[in-house]
Formats: sequence, structure tokens, C-alpha cells
Amino acid sequence: MQSRFVHAQVAHLVASLSKKNIKSNIQELQQIVEQHGVVARTQLVLCLLRHVNILDGKGGKEQLHQTQILSQELQALLAHEACTTALCTIFEAPDFHSKGKFTVAVLNNLSKILKLTAAQDLAVGLALHRSLNKDVSSAGGAQVRAKLPDVLKHGDTTLPHQLLQQILLLVQSQQAVTEFGAAEDAVTAYLTALRKVFTVNATPALLLPLLHPLDAGCIGEQFTRTATLPSTRDLLQQVRSKLDLAELMFELGYSCCASETAAQELLAQFPVQSLTPSVIAQVLGMMAHTHVGLEDSVTLQTSPSDSAAWETKSNEGSAGAASNEARTWNVEAFVRAVGGVVRDINWRAVFGELDYAGFQLRDLAGLGLLVRAFAAVSDTPFPVDIFLRPWTNAKAQLSVLALVVNPAHAAAPEVQTVLRSPGRQVPRENLKALSSSSDLSLTPWLCIDLLAALVAIGETSCHDQVQALFAPALQSFPEVLAIGLVQATPPDVWTSLQNDLMSALLRLFLMPHPNSAPVLTKVYAHRPALVFDKMAEWYFQTAPNARANCVSRILDVAQSLLALEALLKSSKHFAFTLDLAVLASQRQFVNLARWLDSRLKQQPQTAGAATVALCQRRLAEATGGVPDEPTSTCIACLKAAVDANVAFPPDVVPSIRLLTETYVPQQPASSSESVQHPRSQHVAPARAAMPPSLDLGTRSTSMGGVTALSWSIAGETPTPPPSSSS
Repeated sequence: MQSRFVHAQVAHLVASLSKKNIKSNIQELQQIVEQHGVVARTQLVLCLLRHVNILDGKGGKEQLHQTQILSQELQALLAHEACTTALCTIFEAPDFHSKGKFTVAVLNNLSKILKLTAAQDLAVGLALHRSLNKDVSSAGGAQVRAKLPDVLKHGDTTLPHQLLQQILLLVQSQQAVTEFGAAEDAVTAYLTALRKVFTVNATPALLLPLLHPLDAGCIGEQFTRTATLPSTRDLLQQVRSKLDLAELMFELGYSCCASETAAQELLAQFPVQSLTPSVIAQVLGMMAHTHVGLEDSVTLQTSPSDSAAWETKSNEGSAGAASNEARTWNVEAFVRAVGGVVRDINWRAVFGELDYAGFQLRDLAGLGLLVRAFAAVSDTPFPVDIFLRPWTNAKAQLSVLALVVNPAHAAAPEVQTVLRSPGRQVPRENLKALSSSSDLSLTPWLCIDLLAALVAIGETSCHDQVQALFAPALQSFPEVLAIGLVQATPPDVWTSLQNDLMSALLRLFLMPHPNSAPVLTKVYAHRPALVFDKMAEWYFQTAPNARANCVSRILDVAQSLLALEALLKSSKHFAFTLDLAVLASQRQFVNLARWLDSRLKQQPQTAGAATVALCQRRLAEATGGVPDEPTSTCIACLKAAVDANVAFPPDVVPSIRLLTETYVPQQPASSSESVQHPRSQHVAPARAAMPPSLDLGTRSTSMGGVTALSWSIAGETPTPPPSSSS
């Protein structure tokens, strides 16, 4: 809530900038940035960029004040240790994407409007090249290729140390030449110039391993000499060969990062370029999985003066003190140490790399460790979107989401923090008496992106586990689930898990329910075919003697959704739609003859058999074998179709012939008239009772409100049977 308020306040102050209030607005903005840190500065730069409109590169006088402030704030952001994360957050926003694409032209416009130096352009490009968005990363790489050769050529040694570190990393990894097009002689000349300025004794620790690797190596030799235990020496050798930081820390135990200093001593043994987001992510994953029950097993000393930070105390009193301090991982100390060594690390990228095969959260405390880790290095909200996008390792992703949706964890601060930026929400307008609407356990189920993530995981081998997670919500929040699930996937995607869940949910709302109307309206708006399928599914799963009530309810629902016409055009389940059309005709909603005549011609294979079956069933239920009005209409339509040479299936033709020969019009009319005006006919049976050879079936379904036609036995005067009111 506080974060949203800050965003709104910054946006208002930027939008209202004018010559009259510029001083007061700038003062307020500075206070907000000082109070809320990099998250406020990131939001400020984002708002300023929106007003400057860097998409077209036309900065005008009307944006003069915003442009001036933007220039200052961008420079301050480039100097911040969270620069990479902040810039990626800003330029990954859709505001700066044209037709869904981000191009290097945006960065060129930014440079032109703000008159950035080549070094500043390079810093922006290096930061964006680490983005998880492919377009942004590609544009950042193009910017680096354009600016790095210029920076090297001019030989500026006064650049910020953070930028120098990134340039030296590119040089050391050969990327400067192979990937970004720098000339080898320019690289050599620049390194020579830097070493003249930064001698061994005058080089900052951040640049020492990169400018003077041999002298920096002496530190490693001293580290090896002061490690007294063979097991420690072996571990250090393993680190230098395999660079498996997570495994080393697991072996060393909690004390290896009991303080930020201890963590820095450990990280100093690794080349900076080896501390990638993937490596750091695996350390965080290991910590979250082993936050309890891990005892320190190795004593490690960095130097005689610092040994107390690493070694396990031998006497009883000091052992007790150590155990109190190192009962779990000090994740805050570790991530701050990482930020000090790899100053441009993108923490969103780190959390994105948690998608690896061995990652698994066992309990809520593990989730809390990840929340604390991100909060220690970033003022931005926890990146829950990373855990909701598609993962390669479904079980790893599910271990996180299962904790978030567990009703027992609803009030946990960790879960509330994760769900602070929920993304797309399930619309709840017009829902009446939403059960447990104030229950905190409802919050995760309102997030459509979370539903989408669970649905996607449900298509893997984790289907049963995911389905079990939905069980409490099916009982407590069926309305929210029904509306959310139909929006969880694109219109052309529908999963087996969604289908299973919606079968139960729509059955609930197809029957009378306080929220039937709003739920079915929203579901029908997104997935009309789904509603039709579930109506038919309910019909076929209902016992034959109870289908009359089922069809009546479905007709009411279809009318309320204004969907009767579309439903009757459905060709998937003709037996169901025919039964529905019969009832609709009795209520004067449908001209049964015209509708059935059209269907028999369009779908003779399915419509013919279904119509015969319906006639047989209704004749079996009729008193004395005398057809009622809908049945006579169906027989007349079959007769008209036969006369029109409609190609019915061979196995159905004998039954159609028997029906049409047994029950014939008393005064034959043209084919068109017999179909369009069936109520003007009187169809008579050829005999007083149906012949034994005609299979009428034994199912009985009450279809109330039917007005019977007049029937006559051949050779007798027609006598109208008693009629029942609709």
C-alpha cells in the first residue's frame, strides 16, 4: 500500500511540474527519494521518461523541466549499486516498447535528448544487456557494441569504478573483442593506461584482481597457507577447479556467512566473473532448503587475526555462543556481500535462475528466507511475477506456489509480502454474498496469473498435486475459481485440469445458486463453447427419468444468457439440443419444424438417429401410443427429409420408414408445408397400437406442458384427445 502511495505521489509531482512550482516539486521529490531509496528513484526516472517521450525522440520545451530532472536522476541511478536492476525494471515496462518490441532506437533517443556521454551510454547498455527480456537485452548489447570501442579509444581512466569493473570483466572474458567489436590494440592500450594510474598499492579492491591478477593471487596464496585443516585446503582446491559455491557453503555450514565480513572473505576466493546470477541463485536455493538442521563441519581461517569469524569454538562456553549466532543462514549478510563484490548484479535475474532442477522449498521458513534476501538488496516489491511465469522445472515452481495458496499460511507475513503485487485480478462485481470474502486465504485465488501458473503445472506430471491444491478453494471460493479459470489461458488453450475443475464448478452454477447469473455471464463471455459442453455433460450424466428438470433448467439459463440460438446451433451433442429444442418449442421460443428440417439436412448422420430415438422414446411414454405435438412434428420432418432424398445412415433408414409409414398425415401436404406448419396436420397411426417390431425403448421422461394433436385410427372419425395447459 505504501509503495503504491509513493508511486502515485511521484507521478503527480512529475506531471504537475511547471515554472511556478518546480522548486517546491523538486524539493518534495528529493525528500521522497531520500526516504524511500532506490525504489522511489526508479519510479521517478520511469515517470520522467514517460513525460519526455523517448519513443519518438522529440523533446520539446514543454518537457524542459522533466528533461533537466531526468538528466540528474539518471546520473544518480547509474552510480547506484542497484543500477542494473533499476534500469531493467524501467525499460522492461511496456511504455517504451513500440508494437510490443524494444529497439536500440529508444536508447539512441534517450542519449540525444539527455546529451549523454559515451561512457554513460555504455553504462546504460551494459545494465540492459543483463535484462531477462530478450528485446531489451539485445538493444543493450547493440548499445555496448556501439559505445565500447569509443570509450576504449579515448582512454578515459576517470570513469566510475563500477563501470571500470564491468569494462575489465569484458576484457578479461574476451567479450570486448569477440562479442562487442573492440580492437585488440585499443584494449591493450587502455589496460596500459589504467595500470599507470592504478598501481598495485593504489588500486581499489574492486579492480585489483582485474588489473593486477598476479598480485591479487598472492592473497589467495596467503589464504591457502593460513587454512590449517586438510579438509579446508581440499575444499579450497575444489572451489578453484569447480567453482561450486553452494556446495562449499553447505560443507562449511552456517558460520561461513554469519556476518557480512565472513561472507566477503569467502566470496573473495572466487573470480568475480564466476559469481553469476545462476551461481548466486543456487546458493539461495540451498539456503532455503537447509535453513535448519545443518551443523558446521569445517573450520576455516582466513588470517590469524580473523580466525574467530570462521572457526568453530572448541570450549563449551564459546560453543554455546556460536550456536546462538549460527542456527541458520544469515542470508541478509550473504546477499549484501554479493552486492559489494558484484556491484552490477541484477537481483531479478538471480531470482529468475531459481528455476533449476534441485530447487525446492520445504516449508514457509524457506520462502521467508527468499523474501528477506530480496528485501535486503532491493526496495522494490518481491518479484512474484518470476514465480508465476512458465518454468522449466515444474516441481521447483510448485514447491513455492503450494506454500502461497495453502490456507494455513494465509496470514503469514511471508505470503502477504509475496502477494503484495498480485497482477491481474479476478473481477468480483455483481457477486452476491461471496463466501469468506474477507478471508485472507482468498487473496491468492484472486490472482489470475497464479491460476495460470498452477494450470500450466497441472499439465505436467504434477497434475494430481495441483488438483489437490484447488480442493479448499473449490469449497470456499467457487465463484472466484470459475471466473478466474476461464481467463487463466489464452482463448485457444484449454487444459485437462481446467476442464476437470470447471465440470464441478459449472454444475454448481447451472443449478440454482445465488451467484449463478453473474458467474455464468462472465464464464459465457470468455468461453461460450465451454458452457454449452458442460450443459450437455450435465444432461447426459443425469438419469433419464430426471432429465426433464435438467432440460428445463438449462433452457432457463440459456434464455437468461441470450444464448439459446447459439446453443441450438451446436452440433456436438444433437440428442441434447433436440430435447432442448422440443421444450423450447413448447414454450413458443423455437419453431421446431424449421429448426429440425434444417438440422436433418445439415447433419443427417447424427440428427437422423437422434430424432428417431426421441420419437421412439416419446411414443413409448404416450398414452395409447398416440404421439403428442412435438413427436408428430419430428415424424413429419423425417418424412419430409426422406422425400427430399436426405442421405440418412443405412441402419437408421428402416426405423424412419416404419415411423413415417405407421404415423402418416391425414391430409398429405407438400414437403415444405409439412415442415413449416406441422401444427396444422393430424397424423394418424396405421394401426391402433404400435407393431412389436418397432423398438420404442423403455425410458420415460416427463415433459410437462404439452398440447396433444388430434389423432385418428384409419377408417374412424378423428377424436381430439384431452389437452393439458402449458
